Amino acid sequence: TPPPPPPPRWFPLGTFLANLSGSIVSAAIAALLTSPSFSSHPSSTTAVLRALSLGFAGGLSTVSTFASEVVALSEGHYPPHEMNAFGYWIMTVGVCCLVGLGVFCTLVQVV
Repeated sequence: TPPPPPPPRWFPLGTFLANLSGSIVSAAIAALLTSPSFSSHPSSTTAVLRALSLGFAGGLSTVSTFASEVVALSEGHYPPHEMNAFGYWIMTVGVCCLVGLGVFCTLVQVV
C-alpha cells in the first residue's frame, strides 16, 4: 500500500494537536474538580489538580504560536491567504471547544 499523503502545508498540525491535547487535559481536570465524589479529597489534591490544569495544560496549549500562525497564514505565506487563516482559526477553536466539552460532559457523568 502507498504511504498516506502528507498533511496540507497550510495547516500547522503540531500546534493544532498541542492545543487539542491541552483542551482535553483541562476539561478532564475540570470534570474531576466539579464532581461531587471529589469533594472528599484533601485540599492539597485539589491544589495539585488546579496547578496541573493551569501549568501543564496551559503550557501545552500554544496560544501565542497559534496566534502567530494565524497571522502568518493571513499574510499570504500559503494561498488562499484569508481562507487558510480563517479555516485554521475556526477549526482549532471549534474542535478544541467541542472535544473539551465532550470530555468534560462524559467525565462528569462517569465520576
